[in-house]
Amino acid sequence: MKNYEFVTKYFKIKNTKTGKFSAGGMSPEFTKKGKSWKSMRDIKSHLSLVRSWHYDNYVNECELIKYELIKGEVIITNLGRLIDLL
Repeated sequence: MKNYEFVTKYFKIKNTKTGKFSAGGMSPEFTKKGKSWKSMRDIKSHLSLVRSWHYDNYVNECELIKYELIKGEVIITNLGRLIDLL
């Protein structure tokens, strides 16, 4: 029997002064929910866009938060073994 966990990773940018999250975009607002990015590549792209518009405070006052959401556990076994477990 093998156990597998499916993990989804996503990232948020949190303003350390307000506790709110970036909504993304060129001139990002901060909201209670904010935006989630799926990869570090997406975060880097967003930060490059923000830096090109000279939002130094945005970069200096924020922290990157990585979340891992465990979707569940899958058990793989042969059918005979499964019947024995029932």
